[in-house]
Amino acid sequence: MLCEITDGELNRMSAIIGICGENFCSFVADTRLTHNSGDEYIVANDTTQKIFKVNDHVLFGMTGLFKTGEEILVPLDIYPDKDVVTLRMAYKAVLGYLEKNKYKISLMRNYLIGGKDNKGRFCIYEVHMNFETYKAETVLRMPEPPVTSYGISCAIPPELHDRKNEFLDMTGDCITSSGELGEMLQKVAGVIGKIADADGTVGRTVTALSVF
Repeated sequence: MLCEITDGELNRMSAIIGICGENFCSFVADTRLTHNSGDEYIVANDTTQKIFKVNDHVLFGMTGLFKTGEEILVPLDIYPDKDVVTLRMAYKAVLGYLEKNKYKISLMRNYLIGGKDNKGRFCIYEVHMNFETYKAETVLRMPEPPVTSYGISCAIPPELHDRKNEFLDMTGDCITSSGELGEMLQKVAGVIGKIADADGTVGRTVTALSVF
């Protein structure tokens, strides 16, 4: 649910950690929504959903900026039947949406699309708009045996980008020290808490979703 505030103001959502293994994909996100007031971001609520289960195979999430009233799942509106949406279809929908709307400042955001690809591999697409080239850029995260049995995606406030590797390492430790999925997700929620310690636009209340 998105907060209803004065039209024209920019909302901001700030933290999602995505993890994909050989047989699962999970997203963990905080639920804080802030909006701009002059040079400051003011907490609007701690109940905003940033991650969604499109169907049993695809997860979808977004951080960054958006205009009042804009729904996070709008890029997927081209597919009336969400049950048939594949990972690749969701990814292409985001690329098309960014291309169509590339000159809008509210597209300063990160999309995460996770699940199983057409080869049966679990992976996560990170997509954002490069505002120097006005082209969408993609990073693909997935397990890469024998180096690692998992892939990690981390969408955080831009002010913390110089600490991104630190949070990725924390998440990796959560995975390797956990015996089951529930334990891992609980520990990753603690990483979101560490991010919240460093940036007030990130809240401590979290949600988690998985596909298998």
